[in-house]
Amino acid sequence: MLHRHKHDMTTIREQLRRQVRRSMAAVFATWLVFAGIGVVGIGQGLNPVFAFGTFALFMGAVLYATLFIKCPRCGFKLAQGSMGLAFGEPGRGNKRSINFCAHCGVSFDERL
Repeated sequence: MLHRHKHDMTTIREQLRRQVRRSMAAVFATWLVFAGIGVVGIGQGLNPVFAFGTFALFMGAVLYATLFIKCPRCGFKLAQGSMGLAFGEPGRGNKRSINFCAHCGVSFDERL
């Protein structure tokens, strides 16, 4: 009897969707902290190093979302199109959904 792992049943779309959502959560969280430091910290005399450090983390999260979310088959950077993976649903008339890699043409509904 073959033993299948959960990873074996995952589609490319599911893997990419998880990556995009995690990276967007990191972007949003670091943005909130940066904004909070800007609003609260300036009046309280907070060291500006905290604001610069948080901004650096925010930019790192944005760069990760832009540069490191790639097609698992060919390694093509999906960048802007990857937002459609996180927030669009195929077959539901959502224009933002993408269904295949623009470089190699693999369907995102294929298993890994």
